[in-house]
Amino acid sequence: MRGVVEAVSTLLISGILIGVVGTVYFWGLPLIQKNKDISVLESTEDFMSEMNDKIKLVANAGGREQIMFNQPGIVRFDGYSIRVVLDTEGTLYAAEAPVPLSRNNAALSSGVWGIDQPEIITVTANHIAESHYRNTFKLEYIPLVVNSQIGNKEFLIKLVGTDSIGGQGSNVIISSEGTSDDVFGTTTRVNSNVKIVID
Repeated sequence: MRGVVEAVSTLLISGILIGVVGTVYFWGLPLIQKNKDISVLESTEDFMSEMNDKIKLVANAGGREQIMFNQPGIVRFDGYSIRVVLDTEGTLYAAEAPVPLSRNNAALSSGVWGIDQPEIITVTANHIAESHYRNTFKLEYIPLVVNSQIGNKEFLIKLVGTDSIGGQGSNVIISSEGTSDDVFGTTTRVNSNVKIVID
């Protein structure tokens, strides 16, 4: 009789342990994945902010900087803006619309010198499947206008270079290409040309 009790006790304890482990796995795995996705998205925000700081430094002071892309996605330069694309199971952002991550409104086409910042950083989360999102971070620059009595002057950080793309472990190389002027009627735009290469 004692042997039967021990066998039944072992079976009950094993069953309880299997049930507990199964419950923890069932409820805990999505929570672990959600925390991982949140961490990746927050670190991508930091990457975009740091890259913007380096670009502005090179635009203002010249020289060369670089930053490593350590996110599990892709980084792309299209000749005008820099984008980072990440697929996650969850997202921090309202879906299907650009969410500003910088002070400027995403729809702003120009700003005022001394008041606005030159960068627009946004993220758009698109729902691509059940519990799957494609998060697209974008960094671009707008001209800042200085009004005067003889005409307007604009200052623009102009990203230049050929289209390039990279994955995790790639370097974004940022280098000064000097300045150039464009004239539009009574407006002169001074471009601080910054070359972007993804290697």
